[in-house]
Order: sequence, then structure tokens, then C-alpha cells
Amino acid sequence: ALAHPGWVALGLRRHAAGVLERAGIHTREELAVKTREELLSVPGFSEATLTQCEALLGRPMASALPYWASLGVPRPIAWRLSRHRVMHLADLRQLTVSDLKKLGFQAYDADALVALTAQGRFPKLAL
Repeated sequence: ALAHPGWVALGLRRHAAGVLERAGIHTREELAVKTREELLSVPGFSEATLTQCEALLGRPMASALPYWASLGVPRPIAWRLSRHRVMHLADLRQLTVSDLKKLGFQAYDADALVALTAQGRFPKLAL
């Protein structure tokens, strides 16, 4: 399939346009709501493609990594949260352990995230 001519006309390279199309992202509005981690999780979506998209939008893509890191959340867990647009504690509080497991979290990580909503800090792992 050919890349969406609209993306190319907006200045994206053909590869970036094709990756967005295959991901079902067809408009600037659809692109604008994605997080950095959500986009980097798309097969074929590289840092170079991300840079092109950010230039097109005139701003960096949103990322919840700094926010989650400030609460002591380990990077791989913070990445997965941001990938699923769980950007703040208020978003996390809407999710159950079952919801978190459906997003790919292991049971112990899901339990720790639920504890985070109650305590405001990610629990230290007991070794």
C-alpha cells in the first residue's frame, strides 16, 4: 500500500507516513493524542520517525515517564503506563488489578500500582 499522500504533503518522509498509516493514524488530531511511548511501540516507528512527527506537530510528544519516575515507578512500568496513556494517578485510580493485567502488567506490578494509588509512592521491592 502506498503511504497516505496527506502525510507526505505535510512533510513526513514516505517511511514515516507508511508507519503512521499501518498504525491507523490518519490525521494530525489522531497523532497529537498519542504518547511518545505509544508511538515507539508501533512496529517500524523509530526515533527518527518520532522526530519528524514532533516537528510536524511543533511540539514534543507527551510522555508520562518523568511523572511516574518522580513517584518512584521503575522505568519499564512507567513506559507501559505511558504507552497506554495512563498519565497521572487520577488515570491509574480508574484501573483495577484486572484492568492492569489486561494491559500486560504482571500481578505483582499491578498490585504495586494499586498500592501506589493509595500511598502516593511506588512500594520498594522486598528482597
